[in-house]
Amino acid sequence: MAARAVGARPAAWSGALWALAVWLTVLPAATGAQPTPATTAGPTAAPTATAAPVPLPEIATRSDDLGVYLKQLEERLAPTEETQTIEAQLPALDDRIRGLRAHTASAISSSPSLHEVDELLDQWRSLQDGLSDWGTTLTARATLLGQELQGLDELRSMWLATRESAKAAGAPAELAGSARPAGPHRPRGGELP
Repeated sequence: MAARAVGARPAAWSGALWALAVWLTVLPAATGAQPTPATTAGPTAAPTATAAPVPLPEIATRSDDLGVYLKQLEERLAPTEETQTIEAQLPALDDRIRGLRAHTASAISSSPSLHEVDELLDQWRSLQDGLSDWGTTLTARATLLGQELQGLDELRSMWLATRESAKAAGAPAELAGSARPAGPHRPRGGELP
């Protein structure tokens, strides 16, 4: 029985791995880094038929408003103090878990008293509670970032529909040019594919 407990992963260690996995998933989106193939949802869909274009007379004004929105979005996407704290505390937590794991294995092999087992359980529960809090924080952050991405996809669809509508209406190139989608799907040169 003792050999099995030594080789088993404590629930707190699994929680730490889960928190790290969530953080690594959120980090690229929060920092503006390009997503890895594992986090990419798939090819960008063409504008949907439900995306209503911006009326021609409003394109210039709405384009300016979009610039302000995108600057505010950058601020909202920046890592929060809470996520930065979690990131900063991960190495110390890893060390704490490794130390507690070694101490637990040593204690179990020496047939600890019930009091010593209770102390070990308290330490593991404390770790689990902290990781649960981190999980809640990171899940809320991931949800917010997901909503922002969905909003950007909707804006992109609207601006693609607007560009097509402006071209079809024979609008001047300057006006049609300001109807370019923005956000993470926009190529660096500003030109659409």
